[in-house]
Amino acid sequence: DIIMDNGGLVDKYIGDAIMAFWGAPLANTHQAHDAARAAIQMESALKVLGDNWEKRGLPRISIGVGINSGEVIVGNMGSTRRFNYTIMGDEVNFASRLEGLNKMYGTSCIISEGTYRAMQDSANGNGLPEGIYVRHRDTVTVKGKNVPKKIYELISLENKNENEKTEIINRCAKFANARTAYEKGNWEDAIAMFNEILLSTNDGPSHALLERV
Repeated sequence: DIIMDNGGLVDKYIGDAIMAFWGAPLANTHQAHDAARAAIQMESALKVLGDNWEKRGLPRISIGVGINSGEVIVGNMGSTRRFNYTIMGDEVNFASRLEGLNKMYGTSCIISEGTYRAMQDSANGNGLPEGIYVRHRDTVTVKGKNVPKKIYELISLENKNENEKTEIINRCAKFANARTAYEKGNWEDAIAMFNEILLSTNDGPSHALLERV
């Protein structure tokens, strides 16, 4: 429902996953914004569900979302006997790879550089959607690819007071400095910076990069 309320087309269910896309069959000049909002709202809805399950003695669950933007083939795919309206292409596969990276970084939503730029270049000219913050997480080479790509984390600022927003933004700035030290091979500085972040919060990406260092 959240996907459809944000202009997305629910393509199919794949095991425990939902595949959805924006921008077809109707053009959508702010499709990256809509997809990002859907991801944030899904995370908020899951928290409410989790609170209810916990009260009933049931376990919480978490989700991982991957969002990518790029050129795909869209239309009725299949044979004369069985076909469906869907999308195919390399960019679709990359979105699936991004979803899988959430477990590695302890995040809930990872977006590609293409989606990040699409949000900034949206036709409405507002840059990032209100209530959403984005930070550069890492540069990775996913399965089946030879060229490394930048990945970003989508962070919700919705329902956060000013102190909480400031804390998130400051933490992201510290992570950026630590990641720069890591990329330059300044290992001792990177270790110290990641450990400083982890003193105040259980930041999944800081754990991942600290372990890598």
